[in-house]
Amino acid sequence: MQTIIINATASKNSGALSILKEFVLYMENDIEKGKYAIHLFTVKDCFDSLKHITVHKFPVQNWIARMKWDNGGLRAYCKAKGIFPDLIISMQNTSSLFDGNTPQLVYYHQPLPLIKYKWKWFRRSEIKMCLYAHFYKYFVRMNNRTATYVVQLPSIKSSFLEKIKNVSEERVFVIRPEKPGIDVSKIIPLKKADAIVRFLYPATPHPYKNHKVIIDAVESMTGEDRKKIEVIFTVEKDSFVGREVKKRGLEGTIACIGMKPQEELFSIYKSSDCLLFPSKIESFGLPLDEAACFGLPVIASNLPFAREVLYGYENARFARPNDFSEWKKLMVEAMGYSKCEMKIERNNSWQKFFDIAERLVS
Repeated sequence: MQTIIINATASKNSGALSILKEFVLYMENDIEKGKYAIHLFTVKDCFDSLKHITVHKFPVQNWIARMKWDNGGLRAYCKAKGIFPDLIISMQNTSSLFDGNTPQLVYYHQPLPLIKYKWKWFRRSEIKMCLYAHFYKYFVRMNNRTATYVVQLPSIKSSFLEKIKNVSEERVFVIRPEKPGIDVSKIIPLKKADAIVRFLYPATPHPYKNHKVIIDAVESMTGEDRKKIEVIFTVEKDSFVGREVKKRGLEGTIACIGMKPQEELFSIYKSSDCLLFPSKIESFGLPLDEAACFGLPVIASNLPFAREVLYGYENARFARPNDFSEWKKLMVEAMGYSKCEMKIERNNSWQKFFDIAERLVS
């Protein structure tokens, strides 16, 4: 029996945790039982019910603890517990210091070091992002002599090879994430007035998510157009985005509702008339795929990641990320857009990922 480690002690929220849950569910249900001994290293309680995977739970890690873990901590723990892996799978972007012969497969989904962006060190809201953008690539380069990488889009692969530098093209694979398995017919839509056109932008309040261009677009609309629409941001009212909405006097048009559980968010999707996605930096952009499952018209940033995710989806329009007049024009036009039926074709992404893993093990 071969032993596989899943290193995910930094996957604790948001998209990273969603990706980890999907992968662990695949490993639990679809991998041949008895062929592999699988050990999951995590900080979350949500994996306690697993039957075929051994869970090793740790306290939530800060940056210093994460560095110690990746640079000897994992190796020491495995040695103490008698775990001798044939493969290390990292779901948190970086490889680990282990012996020189153990192959490592890294799922890379951190776009900040790969994309050109003018960060502002003096802004409190951007300090952490600046650190990721300028220093994280050095952690990715560490201990990666035996690492193979999986990224989500061709444009991310190109940027990864350019920025990380010490990885050959043959060691980087592109696997598009699995399309969301959403049964739209079973979702109850959130109520709204029939005459209102609802726009949704589900995103965290980071500067590069670019809520500002939507705020500017709404502020520049005529009073009549503004009365016809409702914009929903999944940010808290006391976030810098929420404060800006209040400062501009747009609370009657833009609702800041905070982060919502998936079931509730899908109800908002079903009741919405258009998805807005002005983000400037993404490793994929899952809401674009989710919106397509609901047949929603989409207005997205005219950037490579968005065009790659929405390739072949006819209900998509694109605007320059910083041109609020272009966003306003498309939002006004969206009042006449219609939803479409979207055929969801599964792409077996986790099977493709594990096919690479099995080749590395063998």
